[in-house]
Amino acid sequence: MTVNGNYWYLSEHLINVVLPVILFIVAIILFILFDIIPSTTNAKKFIKSLD
Repeated sequence: MTVNGNYWYLSEHLINVVLPVILFIVAIILFILFDIIPSTTNAKKFIKSLD
């Protein structure tokens, strides 16, 4: 397979732009799912158990 300039450009764009953006979005989603949501729901349950 011969690698031409357009193929090289698209692969560099994928590695340097697209994948980091996807990883950043996935990291934000995981942070929301595993940190923010459980902490807010546990706080509400804890306050209700004190009453």
